[in-house]
Amino acid sequence: FAALATAQMSGLSTAQMPWLSADQLAVLGTAQVAALDTQDVAALSAGQFIGLSTDQTAALTTNQVRGLKTAQIAAIDGAQITVFSTDQIGALSTAQAAALSATAGVALSTDQVGALATADAAHGSFDNDVEVVTRTLLRIRGGDSLPMPVDDLRGY
Repeated sequence: FAALATAQMSGLSTAQMPWLSADQLAVLGTAQVAALDTQDVAALSAGQFIGLSTDQTAALTTNQVRGLKTAQIAAIDGAQITVFSTDQIGALSTAQAAALSATAGVALSTDQVGALATADAAHGSFDNDVEVVTRTLLRIRGGDSLPMPVDDLRGY
């Protein structure tokens, strides 16, 4: 297996990727990792993904990072997140960034944090958008009015 060329590695199907053993993945060179299709990297189990070496993780392209499943992202711990480059972290979607574990989030460098994508206030989630928070609280309370209106806390 170690003798497979990059062209042969790219011949593996996405369906074959989850069947690779840790030993088989360990022999992949950085060029081979970078040459994997985005779908192939996404097909790795969370265990296979976090088993990649430091060099293999560093070789992931930003497109490969964008294609990672949230289960793979959630499996990354504090030590592993430090291997990711600022560009790789910047490639994470807001959903992927939200999937980071608390230990990974705490371990992010200032540059990595600055590279994270952010979402607009009115993207439909529980955040600082007055309309969204009002609708959410009304749903939680099960009523059609609130005892007091929601304040806009932007800037605080």
